[in-house]
Amino acid sequence: MSWKPYCAWYVGCPAAGKTYLALQNVRADQAATGRPVLLVDSTEAGNFDDVRRATSAEDALIALYTGDAREIAWTPHEPEEVDALARALRAGGRLHVLIDEAAFWLSSSRARGGALLRLLRAFRHCELSVHLTTQHLSGDVPQEALSCAPALYVFRTTSGPALQVLKDRYSQNPQEIETLAQYEFRKIELGFTPTGP
Repeated sequence: MSWKPYCAWYVGCPAAGKTYLALQNVRADQAATGRPVLLVDSTEAGNFDDVRRATSAEDALIALYTGDAREIAWTPHEPEEVDALARALRAGGRLHVLIDEAAFWLSSSRARGGALLRLLRAFRHCELSVHLTTQHLSGDVPQEALSCAPALYVFRTTSGPALQVLKDRYSQNPQEIETLAQYEFRKIELGFTPTGP
C-alpha cells in the first residue's frame, strides 16, 4: 500500500515514550515519501537537540521547501506564531510535521488554536502527516482536535480524568493504561483513513 496523508495523537505522562515514537513515525513517513520534516519543539525539552534549528517558522519553511534542509526544528514562543505556521502549512502542504506538546497551542478555554485546528481538518488535502504529542487527553486539547486524527497512541497515563475518558470514549481498561511500561502503548484506530506506522 502506498503512503497516504494521516494525523496521529500520542498521549501519555512525561517520559512515557510519546515523542520517541512520534519521531520514529515521522521519519518513517519521510523515508516513504522523500518529503522533509518539521519538528515543532514547543517546550525545548531536549528531544531534538541533534537537529538543525531555525530561528523562525519562516526560516524553517524556506529551508524545507527549497531543499536546503531535510529535517529542521523550530521553537515557537507565541500562539500567533503557530497560527501563522498552520496557515503556511495549509497553503504549502506536502511536509511531515511533529508538534511536540501541542496542548500549548490548542485550547478551547482560551480560544486558541483555530488555525491549527483548521490545518488538522485539512491534512489530507494538504498531503501532510501531522503528529501531535500531549500529556493530557482530558485537559486543554479540544475534542474536535482529537477527532481529526484517525490514530491515537496511548502511553502510560495516571490522571484520573484522562483514564475516565479512555474508558468511556475509547473502551480502554484504565488499570492496563496506568501500568504500561515506558515505550509501551496502545494504538486506537479512530477513523476510516489508513494510518501510518
